[in-house]
Amino acid sequence: MQLEAYSSREFHQYCLSNDLRGDTRTAMQHRSTQLETATISTSLGSALVCRGNSKVVAALQHQFVPFGDMLDPVVDPLEITVEFPSLVVDRKERGLQSVNYQTNALSAFLSDNIKKYVLVNALNQHLNIDDDEALTDKPQKKIKLNLDVCILNPDGALKDICLLAAMAALLTARMPPELVEAQTEARQAGWKCSILPSVPIISIPIATTFGCLDGKLVVDLTESEEQQFDSRWTVIVIVDVLDITKHLPRGTAQQRLQQLQMPLDSKTLDNSICNVHNPGGHPVASELLQSTIQMAKDNAVKLLPLLCRHK
Repeated sequence: MQLEAYSSREFHQYCLSNDLRGDTRTAMQHRSTQLETATISTSLGSALVCRGNSKVVAALQHQFVPFGDMLDPVVDPLEITVEFPSLVVDRKERGLQSVNYQTNALSAFLSDNIKKYVLVNALNQHLNIDDDEALTDKPQKKIKLNLDVCILNPDGALKDICLLAAMAALLTARMPPELVEAQTEARQAGWKCSILPSVPIISIPIATTFGCLDGKLVVDLTESEEQQFDSRWTVIVIVDVLDITKHLPRGTAQQRLQQLQMPLDSKTLDNSICNVHNPGGHPVASELLQSTIQMAKDNAVKLLPLLCRHK
C-alpha cells in the first residue's frame, strides 16, 4: 500500500470499523504524554511535552518596560506566540499561508484560555514598591511576560499539547532576580510586602480534542486524522486552583498545589467550568458533546498531577 493510502479517509474508515486506528490505538485511547520541565536554563520557566510524534516546547521570558508604555492598551502584559521552526515547515511541505494561519489560530487559542488566569497585574503591584523615591531612585517600570511556544514536530492534538506545555512553563516559572530583590528591599524598609516566588495563577486550563468520522467518536487525533475526519472539537476544563487544594494543609494556593501528588477522583472536577472550541466541520450532537465533556474531565484528572509534580 502506498504511503498516501495510509492517510486517506478510506484507510481511517477501515481501521475504525475494526475499532483500531492507524497507529494501532483504539478509538478512545490516548497517546502517552511525557512532560519535562526546566529544559531551557535561560528562561524563567520552560517545558517540553511529547505525545506520540508531537513535540512542543514552551519558554517564559520577561522584560521590564516603562510604566507609561504599559498604560498603552496595545502593550500586552502577557504576550503569547506560537511558531514552527523552518526545518519543520520545509519537511512538512506546508505553504506559508497555511503555516501562518495555524500559528495565528494556536496563538489566539492559547491567549483565550490562559491570559485570564495568569495574574500579571499582581506581579506589577509588587513591582510598584520601587515607586517610593526614598527607597530607590530606579525609574518606575512594569514587568511584561513573553510566552514562546515552539512546535518541534506536529502530529495532531496541537491545542492540547501546546496548552499543556504553556501551563507547565508558567507553573514552574520563578520570578526574575530583579523583582525578588526589589521585594526584599521593600520588606527591609518596613513595607508590608510578601515575596512572590512564582507567577500567580488562579486556574489551570487542560484541553482534550475529539473527532468524529462517520459517527465514530475518537480522542487525541493525529494530524492525518484531523485532515480526514468530519468534525473535531476541543473541550477545555478550567481547574480552579483553590477548589482542588482546599482540602490540603494551610498555605498559599501555589504552595498547596505542590502537595497535589495523590490520584484524584473525577468528582473533584464536577464543579469545573468547561469551554468548547469548535473550529468547524459538521455540527456535533448535544448528547455527544455532553459525553465528551465528562471524558475531558477524566483526562484532566490524569494530567493534573503530571503538571503539579513538576512545580
